[in-house]
Amino acid sequence: MGKLIINYLFLLRTTFFAVIFLTINSCSSIEMISIKNNTNETIQFHGQFITQSGMTDNLNFTLKPGDNNLWRYEAGFLEKKNLDKGLTKIILENDSECKILLERDMIKKIAIKNGMWKINIDNKIMNCN
Repeated sequence: MGKLIINYLFLLRTTFFAVIFLTINSCSSIEMISIKNNTNETIQFHGQFITQSGMTDNLNFTLKPGDNNLWRYEAGFLEKKNLDKGLTKIILENDSECKILLERDMIKKIAIKNGMWKINIDNKIMNCN
């Protein structure tokens, strides 16, 4: 009888922690990233993402001087304060044929979280000298 109670308590505790874990991981939110062109030239944006299934997905668009663009992504409860985990790199190319590759580590350094994530592309970043 005592062993049955111990097994029951173990099962109850395991179930409780499983429910808590699943609840935390199932609560996701939609997050946004804004990228702004603060240069005097048009920039071609090429973003590379790894999807949840492991496939590569690309996001391409043009940013005229002063323009910004947004994209959104789903973040789990524990990921809300982190940059889009699928974003692996960004390639930026301007009218002067300056081509910059920003790997994830560099993207994380220049991205600022202020409500949504913001990435400002300025002449310092688009420096091909």
